[in-house]
Amino acid sequence: MLWEESFYFTSVKYFKKCEEVVKRCYVLSLKK
Repeated sequence: MLWEESFYFTSVKYFKKCEEVVKRCYVLSLKK
């Protein structure tokens, strides 16, 4: 159970980071 929880939290953090990067890239492409 503990492993699954840590895996879940890691996935959520990773997803949020990816989301931020995608948003930044999107904004940068709009500015061009």
